[in-house]
Amino acid sequence: MKTRFCIFVTMFFTIPVFAEEGRRISDGTGLACEVSHKKYERDEELKYFVFDKGEVFWLVITGDNPPEISRISHGRYFSSATDLRWYPYILDVKTLRLDKLRPSYPSRQHDCQIMDPKRIQTSLQEKIEALKDTTNSDTIR
Repeated sequence: MKTRFCIFVTMFFTIPVFAEEGRRISDGTGLACEVSHKKYERDEELKYFVFDKGEVFWLVITGDNPPEISRISHGRYFSSATDLRWYPYILDVKTLRLDKLRPSYPSRQHDCQIMDPKRIQTSLQEKIEALKDTTNSDTIR
């Protein structure tokens, strides 16, 4: 009887920890991802993703004049205890390692960190302001 009680108590305290691990990334969460092995100039830019209402969006600055933040849908995401998937990505929720899955060539890996979507918006807006300042100083010359 004592053994059963110990098992029950252990399960009671450990199940919420595992459940919480799988919920680290869900609706209302953002990710900032950086290419692990940079080969190209474009690899320097962080990729930002936001999870909202069961869907994942890529936030990117457009090349429009003036530049603005575009929210591009990547469709629905699916989560399990070990990973989060949306086309063409799979994210290991424990390591926050993002792999771009393409059967035609080797995977591009990214290291990610969880980031508040408001902070992502602020970061992108600051980049837009810097682009505007650069554009304005170029036209003054």
